[in-house]
Amino acid sequence: MNRLSKSFLVACLTALAVGLYVSFARTPLPSVLTVALPIGAICYGLFLISFVFHGEFAREDQKEQGEIPFSAQQKGPPRDKESHDVAEITPHQPAHA
Repeated sequence: MNRLSKSFLVACLTALAVGLYVSFARTPLPSVLTVALPIGAICYGLFLISFVFHGEFAREDQKEQGEIPFSAQQKGPPRDKESHDVAEITPHQPAHA
């Protein structure tokens, strides 16, 4: 886990704890603090997104820096030897002519 996903996880757990405490406590607390519960759910969603896509972002960064060898990258267009079965493009003929 990177620093971003860890911070989202900490924010999620903190906001959920505060929101649940405010929602179910019998002590009089400001009702504004109940907004912490949805904020915790949003932070949890952001944590899941950053955690799932962390590997994709790391692979993209490595590709940009050129650390992945050329053979592992995507192949380019086929060479003349490999494209012998490709049909030639003919000019367009109007149907009414």
